[in-house]
Amino acid sequence: MRAELIFVLALLTSCQTVAPTVKPTAPVVRCEKPAAGPLPAPPRAQDWVVCTPLLEGGCAAVLSERGASWIVSALSWARTEQSRRKEEHACIDALAKKGVIQN
Repeated sequence: MRAELIFVLALLTSCQTVAPTVKPTAPVVRCEKPAAGPLPAPPRAQDWVVCTPLLEGGCAAVLSERGASWIVSALSWARTEQSRRKEEHACIDALAKKGVIQN
């Protein structure tokens, strides 16, 4: 047993140890905001306009309630999406200003 221990120690002392090269890793940052969800489905073509009767006869084409509500929901979706992207850019800019990342 003693001879084996001496042999192992002799091997260890004769070996040259080399420090492993460690590459620096980039910091993990989480600035991504979830998407606003899918854009609401637009109404069918025939549901955009309704014909409102006029007093003198005929009718006037008017944007339907369904079409108007879709426009409002689409604008709300776009506003939400734009707000989330602004938050992402502000987060990235703040990290770049601190020096955590390079922008």
